[in-house]
Amino acid sequence: MNSSTAASAQGVNRFFAKVYMKVALGVGISALVSFILLKFAPQVPLIIYGNTFTFILLWLLEVALVMILGRKAYNGNAGATMALYVAYSILNGICLTATFEIFRNPILITNAFLVTAITFVCMSAYGYMTKRNLSAMSNLLFGVLMGLFVTMLVNLLLHSSALSFFCSAVSVVLFAVYMAYDTQMIKNMYFEMERQGYDADANYMAGMATFGALQLYMDLINMFINLLQILDIFYSNNNN
Repeated sequence: MNSSTAASAQGVNRFFAKVYMKVALGVGISALVSFILLKFAPQVPLIIYGNTFTFILLWLLEVALVMILGRKAYNGNAGATMALYVAYSILNGICLTATFEIFRNPILITNAFLVTAITFVCMSAYGYMTKRNLSAMSNLLFGVLMGLFVTMLVNLLLHSSALSFFCSAVSVVLFAVYMAYDTQMIKNMYFEMERQGYDADANYMAGMATFGALQLYMDLINMFINLLQILDIFYSNNNN
């Protein structure tokens, strides 16, 4: 390995260390917000799920934050990107409060998180180390994601428990694959920034590390929620 290759390898490792630290920070913020609300403001879940307008508003706000964060990251505004990431983590923590209120079982929640965390480590490691080009899966993954979204909208009318379980099962697999896919995309993004000389711009790199962390954070949270729903079904069946 020549000095240039070694320096590049060290650079991408340092970049991913920042990405993973920010993923952990986002998860920690969301968990803390959920804990505080459940402890001191248990009425919040009722407000979120008891009012369709509030639920839709929070969802649209999350989408807006993701879009604005991406623009700020590519504009090299690391401070604004980080602030938006923290805001997104707080907002997601508020939404998760409603989920935890529904699944009021600490063992169930702990098991779902542990399985999600282990899967995240394995799939992200695969995405980082594999020589296979995962970008070819982009259209397939997006197609499945859109199909799931439409199916879940339809199920709001049908209220089918079987269809709900199917959507959760497919979602768990989908976001597990996305963990590997997004990890490789972040790695490729780093090498492209290095090629263009952005690796010397600490502010720009910090913003892009936050943007990369957001992608993995969303994969992790989405998988956790769907896995929680699946485990709840099995837990309920075993106790009936």
